Amino acid sequence: MEPKHISELIKGTLEHAKTPTSITDKVPPERWLREHLKLETNNNPKLKELEDEVGRFCAGIWNHPQAGRQLVISGHNGTGKTHVAKAVQRWVSRTGHAKEYVREPGVIRHVNVILWHWPHLLDTLKNGNWDVVEDMFDVCLLIIDEMGGGHDPSQVGTDKLCQILSRRERMWTLLTTNITPSDWEERLDRRIASRLFRNSTLVDLTDVPDFNAP
Repeated sequence: MEPKHISELIKGTLEHAKTPTSITDKVPPERWLREHLKLETNNNPKLKELEDEVGRFCAGIWNHPQAGRQLVISGHNGTGKTHVAKAVQRWVSRTGHAKEYVREPGVIRHVNVILWHWPHLLDTLKNGNWDVVEDMFDVCLLIIDEMGGGHDPSQVGTDKLCQILSRRERMWTLLTTNITPSDWEERLDRRIASRLFRNSTLVDLTDVPDFNAP
């Protein structure tokens, strides 16, 4: 039987992405959200959904650093994706050293973060710098911004991204992309499209306008 295109499954997977995961946390107080995320939520109701989901994601990192999930933010330029990615990175960088957890018996770690802008990461991988992949396997929170951007005819980025997402399926991972969910299989590869819906929450900002536009 011919496998279905991911776009045929998109409605079901989007509904599944809205259901509670095994790790649920209340949205942090408004004061925390304003201080750390600074989103202009009055511009569009979808931005309030984004703020709530990112706040819940951050609460999950703090309360359950040893076992996590993915948050995927999809939308066009100017909708706040990179702003959120950098805000979460700043929050972890400032506070993560105060949170200890046991990842494996006898090893105590602190909450830490790596943020990669995908086009830069793609160039790094093309140059054969594989050590960065090992770092991404192990970090508490991995953020990849603008996933799918850049030119990758050799598919080296696709293959490595598939490895990274597979290894981090139960770890804290924040991904942003300009590619709409219905185009993930065609633009990113079916393996990656499938992994984006595993143990994952999706915030789709496709209909949110570019707030930087005149």
